Amino acid sequence: EQSFLDKLIATLTAVNNKMEGKDGEVGEVERPISVLPTLTEILLPNDDTPAVPSQFLGKEDTVPKTLLAASAGLTAIVGQSGTLYTFGLNNRGQCGMGKISNNVWHPTAIVNPSQNDPIVHVALGLQHGLALDGAGHLYTWGKGERGQLGQGQGTSMENTTAASVLKVVDFQLPSQKRRIILTGDDAKIKCASAGMNHSAAVTQSNHAFVWGKNISPPGPDDGNKAAVDSSAPRLVTGFPPHLDIVGVTCASHHTSFLLSDGSVWGIGVATDNGQAIMEAVVEMIPSGVIDMPVRQFVGHFDRTTIVGKDGRQVLEVQFWSHEELREDAALRPLWMDQLG
Repeated sequence: EQSFLDKLIATLTAVNNKMEGKDGEVGEVERPISVLPTLTEILLPNDDTPAVPSQFLGKEDTVPKTLLAASAGLTAIVGQSGTLYTFGLNNRGQCGMGKISNNVWHPTAIVNPSQNDPIVHVALGLQHGLALDGAGHLYTWGKGERGQLGQGQGTSMENTTAASVLKVVDFQLPSQKRRIILTGDDAKIKCASAGMNHSAAVTQSNHAFVWGKNISPPGPDDGNKAAVDSSAPRLVTGFPPHLDIVGVTCASHHTSFLLSDGSVWGIGVATDNGQAIMEAVVEMIPSGVIDMPVRQFVGHFDRTTIVGKDGRQVLEVQFWSHEELREDAALRPLWMDQLG
């Protein structure tokens, strides 16, 4: 007798579904398959093939670029041509193909009129995406109601969903006298990430920015809110001086930054009590723990995972509110013991 799981897979992978019409007649309707019981090759258009990290790894890259990403019902693949393909749910424009639909069933190139250089990195949030090209330009698309597209206050696209790809350019440094907007090489992006409903990026000038849902300290008119949204990239402060920020990754409600000395710093909503730590970053892992350079630096729902230089060191760290909890917070996951 079939197990419940086998029956479920057999039902979901049936090509023909019987449907009863208004007149009571039963007919068969073909639909695309949403669950694949075995490994299935995904072919890219125009004989393109998936890129490999070494293809776009720059001399100064400490953290490998991401060329394959998956989110809630959404997949993104960078081809060797430098084209970014997406497929999956598209009800918020999260496939970036220029129009909203229920689904995109096959890998489809994003619509990006501003792109002249190959895409070298992709990151997916819950319903939005980010892409970085070889010239350091950052693009975004999808759901933007909480500012996660980073289009800035007062713009026509502020807090708006975008089915086509937009460029993120509003990287400002705070100043009491005048606005200081990063331009030229300083404004180029070296790494970027997407959380559930927020985004983050680091510029070539070594400035870190976050934007989106609940990533800013409240203002005097925000009442008792612990944090507020920001539709424009907000500068992150508190890093040790004279150290390069070499990696950034977003979890669901916090953002982690990897520095050149191997230390990890974070900002966001704490895992243990929901406290909003927004004024400045706090240290999550001290220098000397991580084997640099890392193979992987990736945020998940409530933690960040780091894979060290030789692939044998795996650490997980959560974002704690209290300094005592942050001491020795980097732990080797239990599943590592089963790998031998």
